Amino acid sequence: MPAILCVDNNETIRKVVKDSVKDLGYDFYEAVNGKEMLNVLDNDLVPDLIIIDWSMPVMSGKESIIKIRENKNFKDTTILVMINVLKKDQVMDAIDVGANYYVLKPFNVNGFQAEIKRIIEKSAG
Repeated sequence: MPAILCVDNNETIRKVVKDSVKDLGYDFYEAVNGKEMLNVLDNDLVPDLIIIDWSMPVMSGKESIIKIRENKNFKDTTILVMINVLKKDQVMDAIDVGANYYVLKPFNVNGFQAEIKRIIEKSAG
């Protein structure tokens, strides 16, 4: 069963992602910021997909992606970054530091779910 980790300081966004992931039948894990994400990843979790918010306190999405890519266990883990539509000019920065995909917030839940499913199926082979 694919495992998906969502990292976002917004509880509502995490709930939307959780519901989307659970509806697809995937395992769901969460963290409220990049620092907590590192603790979750230290517990032997190797997610198939990390969905991460670009704008977070404590450790930004950019810093979090850099940390993920520095760890040999996660260098090939697929990352989907969520960026506020008002900050869409930062998409290339996210890709440059290691994000594989992006979605602009606010997003359509059905489209978001379809994107997650497409990414998981693509990474499965």
